[in-house]
Amino acid sequence: MQHVYVLGKTGTGKSTLLETLFLQDVEHDRGCILLDPHGDLAERVKRQIPASQAHRLCLVDVASEG
Repeated sequence: MQHVYVLGKTGTGKSTLLETLFLQDVEHDRGCILLDPHGDLAERVKRQIPASQAHRLCLVDVASEG
């Protein structure tokens, strides 16, 4: 098991790095979790998940009401 903690200034590519790593894990059938407090990255990643893998995707939106 591995964990990644990414730090850096705004605009340095942190989200792009995490997006790439996450999609590589999906492509290689590895389990992974993405915690995104703002939701922008999660939406970008969700749009790129292949339809064949969509059944394995579980989204939890903690900011949603109800």
